[in-house]
Amino acid sequence: RRHKPILSTLTEKLSAIASPLTIEVSSPLAIDDLQTSNAQVLVDEDAAELIQQSELTFETLTRSLAELSTNNKRRLEMAKNARSLAKFGATKHVAQACWEVVYG
Repeated sequence: RRHKPILSTLTEKLSAIASPLTIEVSSPLAIDDLQTSNAQVLVDEDAAELIQQSELTFETLTRSLAELSTNNKRRLEMAKNARSLAKFGATKHVAQACWEVVYG
């Protein structure tokens, strides 16, 4: 059974600043492909676009950047959606949970 992924700290920060241009590039080498799972949270909420590292080329990146850079409405909608996902203080909560596991 797969658990819903916890946003990575980078993904958390991108959501918090409501970046108007977020393209996540996931590495297949990450443990259990967690980068894709974390990025997919943003993609599912229309807050980012995802390019798998295996599909990343100059052409795929420039195409995505060109499409987003010329579509203000889409960028603003993505930024609004990212902002709604922000979990302020998540890094602190994760650190506290780790501390409790290690030190009781």
